[in-house]
Amino acid sequence: MKKLLLVITLSLLLLLAGCSQSDEEMTIFRAGFTEKERELMWLLGKENDQHIFDFLPGEDVQTMDITVWKLEGKQWKELHKSSRQFVDERGRVAFEFDNIGEYISISLQSKTNSGRTVSNGEKVEKRVTATTTSLGVREKIVYGREIPLIVQIVTDKSMVTTYGVETFHTPEKYATDGYEYVYAVTVRFDK
Repeated sequence: MKKLLLVITLSLLLLLAGCSQSDEEMTIFRAGFTEKERELMWLLGKENDQHIFDFLPGEDVQTMDITVWKLEGKQWKELHKSSRQFVDERGRVAFEFDNIGEYISISLQSKTNSGRTVSNGEKVEKRVTATTTSLGVREKIVYGREIPLIVQIVTDKSMVTTYGVETFHTPEKYATDGYEYVYAVTVRFDK
């Protein structure tokens, strides 16, 4: 009886370990940091940076596209696209910006791939309010699908309705609010 209980317990533990491992496969999520990484970020004045993401794109990944979008009317217009070959099983991407439309720095790090791309965009008139929303949950990676990571609204309005980044897929919600500038950053992985 004790052996049977031990076998069942071990089987359940292995099953749970397997489930938690597969839950992490092919996802992108806000990065977690070691103590040394936090200290370095503090030294650089980036301790509150929320625009760094870890990703596990799966073993079949071949390419990674990061696209910066601007809302025009009720449709997204591509402002900048950074495409690269990507074959590693994990990586980290970081974004630095004040106003996405004017300037964004995109840094990528993995076992065999690292680099930085800078996009200088359009001149944006000074506005009263800028609000930024970023991915806050673990998002499943599906090859060929745009995954919104960041949405930024820049406007003269004193009150701004913010939406989760998933609203990228329904841009008419932003359009009905009449904001002067709405930007988004997405990532797409392909086989």
